[in-house]
Amino acid sequence: MKTNSFHYFSFALVLSVAFCCIIGFTSCKHSDRADAEQAAREFVSRAYNHDYDGAAEYATESTKGLLNFIKGLDSSKIDEEGMKSFQFEVVEDSIGESRGWIVYKDKTGSNNRIDLVKQDGKWLVDQKL
Repeated sequence: MKTNSFHYFSFALVLSVAFCCIIGFTSCKHSDRADAEQAAREFVSRAYNHDYDGAAEYATESTKGLLNFIKGLDSSKIDEEGMKSFQFEVVEDSIGESRGWIVYKDKTGSNNRIDLVKQDGKWLVDQKL
């Protein structure tokens, strides 16, 4: 009788640990997705409104180079009013442990893709020309 009780207890313990692991992995994945989406949203919003220095906070080094190039060509100032009309609606995404992408719809209805990479625990936009 003691053996059966021990087996039931062991089985219940294994199920409990497995359940906790699954919940833990799922919540980490959700957090990564939310963090990646926030980084993409901030990058696009700031770049859209000509705040290239602000957008650079959410960019890899190679993307910062691209932002600096655009900044040199753009004579516009930061558009505070444009920030109010900015739209970023996630259409589709694929977020892994260290890389991912997000397709978003802007206010014109166009779909755009943002590539992301996780560096030092922080999601950054990694756009190429």
